[in-house]
Amino acid sequence: MDEELHTRLTGHNNIRSFIEKFYDTVQETCRATCKRLRTATKKFRVRQFLGGWMLTAMQKRTNTLRRLYQRTKIKNDLRESRRDQYTTAKTAYQAAIKKRR
Repeated sequence: MDEELHTRLTGHNNIRSFIEKFYDTVQETCRATCKRLRTATKKFRVRQFLGGWMLTAMQKRTNTLRRLYQRTKIKNDLRESRRDQYTTAKTAYQAAIKKRR
């Protein structure tokens, strides 16, 4: 392998072409000797990635709506609308948790 590398890289006066040839040689050697691990299918990776982040975002949004609802004391109309927003977000979050399991 060293002899092949030496023969490919000798005779270059231009440093840029030397580096490009060296890089190509190293890449080819790595591809030939190193075994690539098989990655998961795209559908599975996307579902897992989005699922976890989606649940975290939904949890944060639900907690924010709950705090807003609990802190609204004086205006009854605003309190009722925030309670409705909180309950719909809470049911959607609980359904997402059950679906995830």
